[in-house]
Amino acid sequence: MEVSKHPDTRGVAEKTAGKGTTGRSGSLREAVAEGGWTTVNKKREGARNGNGRQGATPRSPGRVRADWATEGRLGSGGGSDAKAGYILPLVEKLAYMAATRRFQEYKESLPTERTEGKSEQEVRAEWGDELPSDMRTKYAGLVSYWDLSDEVHANRLAMLMKDWVIDSRLPQHEVEARLRVMHMEHSRPAPVEEQSKEAEARSYRGVVNEGLRSPEIQLLTPYQQRLKELCLKPAKVLTQLRPRTPEEDAALLMILNQEIEVPGPPPFLVQSMTAGEIARFTDLFLGIEYPLYAHLAPGQWFGEKLSKQAIIALVQGGTEAAPLHKMETTAFEETLSRITLDMETRVITVTFKGRSVAQKWVGWSIPLAGKMLPLIDYEMEREQARVNHELVNLDCYVFTAEVKRGKITSTDLHWILDTSLDLHVCSMVHPEAGKGSINDKRWTVTIAGACCPRKLRNIATLKTGEAEITIWHHMVHVSRPCSNCLSPNHQTKYCRE
Repeated sequence: MEVSKHPDTRGVAEKTAGKGTTGRSGSLREAVAEGGWTTVNKKREGARNGNGRQGATPRSPGRVRADWATEGRLGSGGGSDAKAGYILPLVEKLAYMAATRRFQEYKESLPTERTEGKSEQEVRAEWGDELPSDMRTKYAGLVSYWDLSDEVHANRLAMLMKDWVIDSRLPQHEVEARLRVMHMEHSRPAPVEEQSKEAEARSYRGVVNEGLRSPEIQLLTPYQQRLKELCLKPAKVLTQLRPRTPEEDAALLMILNQEIEVPGPPPFLVQSMTAGEIARFTDLFLGIEYPLYAHLAPGQWFGEKLSKQAIIALVQGGTEAAPLHKMETTAFEETLSRITLDMETRVITVTFKGRSVAQKWVGWSIPLAGKMLPLIDYEMEREQARVNHELVNLDCYVFTAEVKRGKITSTDLHWILDTSLDLHVCSMVHPEAGKGSINDKRWTVTIAGACCPRKLRNIATLKTGEAEITIWHHMVHVSRPCSNCLSPNHQTKYCRE
């Protein structure tokens, strides 16, 4: 078997579209434009025409039609499939606004001496809001009662309103007149539109709104705050040790119970512990820290043994990042205890002061050098693996093997990798090729080991008989090895040889 080696192996916010309408929503706008619907709120037109008089402002029917025609509440946006839960609160609001407007007209028609010294509630109590005689004649004394807690009544009333407002295009005064003979009981609150946190984070508006809010800060009690300040207070070494105070013992207990967080062992320990005792406490202190892990993206290369400050300098969301993301990045930098980078395994280890703090950052992506690297809780996966015996990705290495020339079976490839190269192969699967098929010329190979074995690291092709196999370290390099020079750092079309 011939082995070809590499010549050198080191080498965005979706703006949400405005709520549009489809279907019959255009006819709704025409209906709004045709009708002279007025609201309860009266604006002073003196600001516009200078006469200082009040007048009703022609507007849509309290946004009733607009709300019914809004896509997202209706599904198709046509106004014919609106849910009763959204219609009925608007109907009650429309009836209330009409009654309020009638009361305002009644109050303005009264002589000044009848309203002088009376509150609005007292005047409203004297107002009966009785139906005019012509309206009683028109509706033949009809009085209907609707129980909105009954689904049958609610759905029937919703159908009537859609028929009156959307289909029949009844004018505002006619709809309000019909609502005067309809008594609604057991009103229901308007449903709250729920939006998942993930969907809100994907929208531009949601990100901006969240970014303008202050992040949630875990507040300490005055007693905990005093003990935390005690743990941060500098202390000088004494020639003779002193006994610890009750507050110092309570502070140590809170640190071990992760009730308070401090960057290191309290300085007052140098006055009450020997050097050996402080060393053992330091190991215990670091033992309660909890690590999360992140894998470097393919194509990312950094120097060996980078300091914490150097890695933090690479963690940037960019000048165009949303306010929420900038705040999260700042909070992440302030919360972490240590951060290290191992280029051998290409893994970033982020250590927090405790497991409860680390759990808040599981799944969050580190913006490292322009790549978003999600944080993974492999410690939890290891605990679960003791029961379900699943392979933890941190303890294995994955690469791609592809037949370039000739023909080779899975059994032959397994013998080459597992027996000939002495690699502990855990699995070999064909990747999907779309439309329910697989690519039988390519394998995704998983081997045991936290990093790529040195004997496999520089291999670009394997030749056996008439077959040639290309080895692509897709977790490390972006492109396949060049066909001309076998370099993994560029594609064949960019090769200069």
